[in-house]
Amino acid sequence: ALKVIELDAEQSSTAYSFIGNLYLSSFDDCADRYDKVQDKAVYLVAYDMFALAKDAKGMEEAQLRFPTRTEAFDLNMDDGDEIDVGCWIQRKTKLRTIVSN
Repeated sequence: ALKVIELDAEQSSTAYSFIGNLYLSSFDDCADRYDKVQDKAVYLVAYDMFALAKDAKGMEEAQLRFPTRTEAFDLNMDDGDEIDVGCWIQRKTKLRTIVSN
């Protein structure tokens, strides 16, 4: 998908959405169930890809799964902190949180 983005700018939106969906579905494979913020970081990078694709539905779906402010606070983290997303993804992103229900 990344090669498609490099080779065909007209297909970049589709490719970014595809990558976003791959990231979105990676929670079970990537979560270690120890650090909730790190586990949910896959949703942050999914959001990043959906944003590049201008895919509002994908962005909304990912954002609903962001870490909560309480989860971040419990780990002494704040919005804007840089997070390394491991697993097979290997990307950096910024922490964004949602208000807990």
